[in-house]
Amino acid sequence: MRIFVLDDDPAILKLVANVLRSSGHEPVLATDAAEFDALDEKPDAAIVDWHLGDQTCEAVVAELRAKHVGLPVLIITADSDLDLIQRALSLGARGWWLKTTGVENLRRQLGDFLNQTQRAAG
Repeated sequence: MRIFVLDDDPAILKLVANVLRSSGHEPVLATDAAEFDALDEKPDAAIVDWHLGDQTCEAVVAELRAKHVGLPVLIITADSDLDLIQRALSLGARGWWLKTTGVENLRRQLGDFLNQTQRAAG
């Protein structure tokens, strides 16, 4: 699966990319919304950081889902605020990864998200 990943933290991008590659997926990485918007390929899913320096996550997800109707999205964040998680889910996100929970939790969350995405695709 081709998965767009947007995070303004290069270390997180590298971590997510490594986990995706180790599972046989193709990550397409961006560090800001403009770079993300310029991606021409069609993604199978997207992973978006909640706290972006140049644009809100809500705007990025809305734009992505308008461009790629039904695109599965996973939100990643260091913020454990339950209201934030509810907002992410109301945007249509299929899940989230709390960055402070570590790499094993990332593997589990991505695995669940990607399995759900593949089942939905048929």
